[in-house]
Amino acid sequence: MNSTGSTIIKALECAWEAIQEAHPEVPSVVFITGTGASGRGLKWGHHWADRWTNKDSVSGERATELFISGERLACGGTLTFQTMLHEAAHALARVRGQQDTSRQGRYHNKTFLKLAEELGLSYNHEAPDATIGLSAVEIREETTRDFAGVIAMLDDEIIAHLGTVTFIDGGAPIVVPTPRGGTTTTTTTRKAPAPKAECGCETPRKVSAKLLEDGAIMCRVCGEDFEVRD
Repeated sequence: MNSTGSTIIKALECAWEAIQEAHPEVPSVVFITGTGASGRGLKWGHHWADRWTNKDSVSGERATELFISGERLACGGTLTFQTMLHEAAHALARVRGQQDTSRQGRYHNKTFLKLAEELGLSYNHEAPDATIGLSAVEIREETTRDFAGVIAMLDDEIIAHLGTVTFIDGGAPIVVPTPRGGTTTTTTTRKAPAPKAECGCETPRKVSAKLLEDGAIMCRVCGEDFEVRD
């Protein structure tokens, strides 16, 4: 298992090179992975421009960080590649000097959507989300065909991931985070049945509140965390 991490990173790098070959303006990046779970929810990836410094650069040249979460890897090659294309749209916006987000990078605007469509994604919802805008872009069928070999390679080379993926109503993936290490003290007190947690969709999807014990779970459709509501 010593080479597991490098195998995954190499696969992500190869997939990125395929994106660059099809879209030469997309810049090179430094790939990292890890957990996407935090107190704010669960994220699939991020683009962080100019985060890394090139050690050998006299002028202090900097490189972009591209993060793909271990929980996203659990969703398989197609959705991992979808997230990579999403982040590539942000990278392309940076190269072109275009503002594609607002509200601390959470709200994705029409500029982002135009770039995402250029890269092979589409927005399949009736209106932008109030919080994240046009973020929930999805890979098009023709894009999966064009990059079928790349997606198959990701499926083969993603040999470890975080969490357990499941699919709920409408086919939207959610990931139950990997439990944290440590011990838990339990009692024999009888508890009331666990309530359901809901997302923020107009017609909320529901999961057992027990799934939230190991960390927040985000609905991929509306972009909001599942919460127990009164």
